Amino acid sequence: MIRNTTLLLILAFVLCTKAFSQTPLTYHMGFDTAFQQQGWQAYRKGIFTSYNWSNSSFAPYAGDAFLYHDYPVGSAGTDTTLDWYVSPAFNFSAGGRIDSVHLNIYTISQLTPVDHFGIYLLTGSQDPAAATSTTLLADVTHMASSANTWSDTGHITIPPTAGSSYIGFKYRATNNWFTIGVDELYLTRNAATGMQSMPTVKVSDISLYPNPTKGLVHIKGLDKSMYDNETLIYVYDQLGREVDKQALSEDQQIAMQLPDGLYLYKIMREGTNKATGRLAIKN
Repeated sequence: MIRNTTLLLILAFVLCTKAFSQTPLTYHMGFDTAFQQQGWQAYRKGIFTSYNWSNSSFAPYAGDAFLYHDYPVGSAGTDTTLDWYVSPAFNFSAGGRIDSVHLNIYTISQLTPVDHFGIYLLTGSQDPAAATSTTLLADVTHMASSANTWSDTGHITIPPTAGSSYIGFKYRATNNWFTIGVDELYLTRNAATGMQSMPTVKVSDISLYPNPTKGLVHIKGLDKSMYDNETLIYVYDQLGREVDKQALSEDQQIAMQLPDGLYLYKIMREGTNKATGRLAIKN
C-alpha cells in the first residue's frame, strides 16, 4: 500500500511538472526586456556575423523595446546569415492562431532571392536543426519597404499539432540592407480537453482589479474574515515559476513589483484553492 501510494505521488508530481512545462495560452510577448523573453532562444545556422537578434529601444511599436535583427554588415555576398529566434514550448493539439504580431521590415535596396523572413511552426525540438518538422506559417518577406513603419500581420492559423510546438522567426540574408523588427506578439490556443498547459482558470466570484494593472491590485469577492496569514496569493510567470507569494492584508489590496507580462495567480486558504485567474502587469 505504501509503495502504491508513493508511486501515485510520483506520478502526480510528474504530471504537474509537465503541466507547467509549456507556455500558457493566451500568450503575449512584448519583447521589452531579456527577463520577459526567458524561454526564447536564438539559433545561428548560417555564417556567424556580429549582427544577431537583439532588443532595440529605438521607436518600438509599443512598450520599451522590440526584437530586432540588423542586416549582416560587411558579409560577403555569397555568405548567408541564417538566424532563428524560437519561442518556449506551446501545446497546439487543437490548433490556434497568431492573433497579432507587429512587424517593421526595412530595406533601402531591392531584395535578393536569398533574403527571407518567415514565421514558422516547429515540432519536436526548439532547435530548428533537431526539430521533427518545420512548417512555414507565413512568409512576410514581401512586407519589406523603405517606409520604416509598423504593420500588423496577425490572424495566422496554427494547425492542430501533437506534442510540444514552437513559434520561430527565421531571418536569412547576405549583405543586403534588410532589417527586421518584431513587436507585440499575441497567440491564442483553441479550446480542447486534456491540454497540457498551465492549470485551467477556476471559475470564481473572486477576482483582482484593475486588470491589467501597474502592480497595485484590489481583491473583489473575498470574505473579509479570510484576510489573515492563512490566506495566501501565489503568482506564477509564463513558465510556471512562482514569482510572488503574499498573505492577504486587511485593506484588501496587494502590491506586486513584477515586469510587464501575463501571470497566473492562485488564492489558497488552508490547502484549498479559492480562486485562480490571470493577471496582466503593464507598468
